[in-house]
Amino acid sequence: MELSVAIVNWNTREMLRQCLVSVTRELEETSSIGFEAEVIVVDNGSSDESAEMVRTEFPQVKLIEAGENIGFTRANNLAFRRSSGEFFLLLNSDTVVLRGAFAAMVDFLKNNPKAGAVGSRLLNADGTLQRSCSPFPTPVSELFDSLYLSKLFPRSRLFGAYAMSYWDFDSVREVDFAGGSCLMLRRSALNQIRSIVCDQHKSNSPRILNSESSRILSPLLRILSLSKDASTDSSTSSECGVGAPNITSSECVASVNPPPNDGPIDQGGPLDEGYFMYSEEADICYRLKKAGWKVFFLPEARVIHYGGQSSKLDVCRTSVELYKSKYRFMRKHYGLASALAYRGIVMLSSMIRLAAWMPGVLLSRNRCIYLERLSVQTKLLSWAVAKR
Repeated sequence: MELSVAIVNWNTREMLRQCLVSVTRELEETSSIGFEAEVIVVDNGSSDESAEMVRTEFPQVKLIEAGENIGFTRANNLAFRRSSGEFFLLLNSDTVVLRGAFAAMVDFLKNNPKAGAVGSRLLNADGTLQRSCSPFPTPVSELFDSLYLSKLFPRSRLFGAYAMSYWDFDSVREVDFAGGSCLMLRRSALNQIRSIVCDQHKSNSPRILNSESSRILSPLLRILSLSKDASTDSSTSSECGVGAPNITSSECVASVNPPPNDGPIDQGGPLDEGYFMYSEEADICYRLKKAGWKVFFLPEARVIHYGGQSSKLDVCRTSVELYKSKYRFMRKHYGLASALAYRGIVMLSSMIRLAAWMPGVLLSRNRCIYLERLSVQTKLLSWAVAKR
């Protein structure tokens, strides 16, 4: 079997139906050329009868009912264990697959044996581009973004590096990572990295600075004093993942408490279940690259992505979890110094925004908007100062 399509759903019944219609149409068209595929939907305890809709309207789909919100990464790992395709596709429930996307991605991976993953071109509902590829996040790139330098100088390869705003996304390109809304992965590559535990956490004491931190932090370490935070964080256990936590993703948000960011990677599947939401695609692409695989962007494969349909239910939490996930990524792959530098940047950015937006609460007619922004920044500041 060439392809296994994994879709994780939480209370997005209508979007899921639209997604499955497009997936079914795409697979029917490719079946005529001997293309074998399966579709797996993992429903994370939805209360909107999503599971019943899948069972009734799409009987050919393998439905896994988790019974509760077990999270995006854990649900995808569950789908991976039940799948058999040579290639494994992560697909959000709020997407519509356009004609030829699956065939183009499968053909690309077959013709490029060193490619461990390939991402599609993501489009907004109006057909405009969603920038879905980025270099791996670093404290420096986050500093530029927090100061709006990426927006002031979008064509700059320095300030616009993280959003890759200097590129038109019209050509095949090797990238650091592609968005997980539609990301096709090679099963043999995933099986390889499942057994790899990040070396920096094999010792009992976490490293304060590694070679990656030295490379990306040289301009920041001259001005940041990390000794106090380092002594605090060094007492924590290793941050390589957690075993079977109650987690969610940006498309799979529930009223559950996030797991601690400590512990070994859960080996139940290729995705690191220690991520509460976001950054899991950056993590898996980073691990693929460390294992010698390449990641590509393929513009010929086009997918409409509506974006954030479940995360809109709790904007404040999902906004904060984005920053937490980046902290986890940097702590895990770059070391403690990079992670602490990033927290310092988030702290500074939150204080600046709180000061800038406070007058809007008092003077603007859109007072609710500013109150929501202040709520997000207050929680971010609390996390950056005390990690809570």
